[in-house]
Amino acid sequence: MSMDISSTRTTNAIVHFSAPFALPDLAGEMHPVGDYKIAQEPIEGLSWLAYRRRQSHA
Repeated sequence: MSMDISSTRTTNAIVHFSAPFALPDLAGEMHPVGDYKIAQEPIEGLSWLAYRRRQSHA
């Protein structure tokens, strides 16, 4: 029996927005002022370092 154990490094950060903001991918949705926790992980298989956002929440 073999197990496939994958490890992915996830980077966590807290970002503060002092004004309401919108994201291009979420057309028309405004987000309130505040601190947001951002979690990112590297995208494997590319020839350059890139990250994808795993989650974001206030």
